[in-house]
Amino acid sequence: MKKATTATALFVGFLLMVSAPWAQAAPKAAAAPRVHAATVSFVGFAPRHGTMGDTVIITGTGFRGATSVAFHGVTTTFKVISNTKISATVPCGATSGRLTVHTPKGTARSVAIFKFT
Repeated sequence: MKKATTATALFVGFLLMVSAPWAQAAPKAAAAPRVHAATVSFVGFAPRHGTMGDTVIITGTGFRGATSVAFHGVTTTFKVISNTKISATVPCGATSGRLTVHTPKGTARSVAIFKFT
């Protein structure tokens, strides 16, 4: 069904509206499909304290494909055990602070502080 477009013109103080059946409104673009991207989130870690070389288990969601893990900004070696669990080693140079997990889907940061002992 064709929809007429309304044209408006102003003539010396008079407003004139004309329906133009030959003019057609541009077709509306189809809406893009919604894609629900998986997100990465930090649930917790254990133990809450440790020293260089200790293993810390990090839990959360969206960990598959993780690109780095850091203890208060100091990156470390890690292994993705599952989409919800990472095993990380407390690195040399680590200090007390938050843990972060970087993935292609985003970055998750702990709320709790890891205490370096």
